[in-house]
Amino acid sequence: MALGAAALFAALIRQIVATGPLTLRRPPTVLSNGRPEPAAFAPYLSFLSVVRKELPPGAVVAILLPADDPDLLIATGQLPSNPIIRAGEPAWEKRAAYIAAYEQPLPAGRGSLIDPTARGFLYRNVP
Repeated sequence: MALGAAALFAALIRQIVATGPLTLRRPPTVLSNGRPEPAAFAPYLSFLSVVRKELPPGAVVAILLPADDPDLLIATGQLPSNPIIRAGEPAWEKRAAYIAAYEQPLPAGRGSLIDPTARGFLYRNVP
């Protein structure tokens, strides 16, 4: 019994060392203080947080996909009030009212820039 508790405590200490010290501060995103792999999504989550504040509920948004979210699962979870489509899928230009471009601007004349964020751009679609 004591050996099992010691092994559990050692695993806990190893996890704390791997993810950084415990703090009483609120993390910027739900993944910021987690394991290293999901913590890499923190900038994308911050970008989607800014996008969420700018979008009216129900507005269709096309996401210029980062390689980390190929199925739009993260975007769908972070923008629950908005239908999400992939920029580039058939007829997306006619369906999307907004375009969220993570870490890459749209070509000139493709949309009307609403908000340049620290990690991307939000455009009103100009079909």
